[in-house]
Amino acid sequence: MDTGPAEGELVAGRYRLGPVVGLGSSAVVRRGRDERTGRPVAVKIVHGPDRERVRDEADALGRLRHRAVIGLRHAGQHEGLPVLVTDLVDGPTLAEEIGRGPLDPERVRRVAVELAGALAHIHATGLVHRDLKPANVLIGEDGRPRLADFGIAKAADTDGAMETLPGTIVGTAAFLSPEQAQGLRVGPPTDVYALGLVLLEALTGRREFPGTAAESALARLHRGPAVPDGLPGALGD
Repeated sequence: MDTGPAEGELVAGRYRLGPVVGLGSSAVVRRGRDERTGRPVAVKIVHGPDRERVRDEADALGRLRHRAVIGLRHAGQHEGLPVLVTDLVDGPTLAEEIGRGPLDPERVRRVAVELAGALAHIHATGLVHRDLKPANVLIGEDGRPRLADFGIAKAADTDGAMETLPGTIVGTAAFLSPEQAQGLRVGPPTDVYALGLVLLEALTGRREFPGTAAESALARLHRGPAVPDGLPGALGD
């Protein structure tokens, strides 16, 4: 599989490429080092059909400055390939944490506070993430979550909503809001609904709407999420 530019190459005259830390069908993510500051970074190099998404992701991240949102360092090209340089988060994804079992309610509360703050900032800048899920939440060594992967984030209209092409479903099936599942207009409530599903999975260790993409999307049109009784404090509100 193509891993793009080799380890040791310099990107944008500043970022030294290190080992591969993530590999997909159309992109590779390498650990890197900012030669000017000495800080570690993540360098995403796209070599497949997702090149347009990289530009969208760079546009979105360029508008955001929040402690729970991955920070953008550079967006450009290297040897004709789109490149995105972001902060490096040394830690697991929230999905990997949940894979080891349900999280402690207090831990879930802290994650909820951070991600809710991130969404408030994202929505205040006129964006909708549209793909909030545990795999897109990176956990740093300090335990703090950072929201990543803004490849399908889009600008909302002035009323806080945005149009999706009729019949088009955008996002990850298990975390779609009802309006996403129907290919309808989406807005900030779409992200808030997805956050609720993420937190519910963190608490229970179970996916609320499992199954195939079609099964998962249809399920939320027939029932709401099953929230456990007896949740402590604000988690039960």
